[in-house]
Amino acid sequence: MSNSSQLVDDAEFRAWVASTTGIGGRQLGDIVSRSRRAARMVDLRAAESDTDVEVLLLQSSDFQECSQFVRSQLRRAAKLLVAFRQAK
Repeated sequence: MSNSSQLVDDAEFRAWVASTTGIGGRQLGDIVSRSRRAARMVDLRAAESDTDVEVLLLQSSDFQECSQFVRSQLRRAAKLLVAFRQAK
């Protein structure tokens, strides 16, 4: 299993994101990277929905210190990671 804070296999996650969203290339790599970062900020294993992701991230001081632009990217990546884990 690769990184993403050991939650998922990066190659599987990358393939799933590409097939479900049509995202590829550098943007796909950014999503994987942001999902790792979000998983280091909060325990995404506790999240079962988009709302759970929002609540967990909003409780993180590391998340609050990020710019609005980065917070938006972290939210999206974390939600995709949780959706991927549920789809498995």
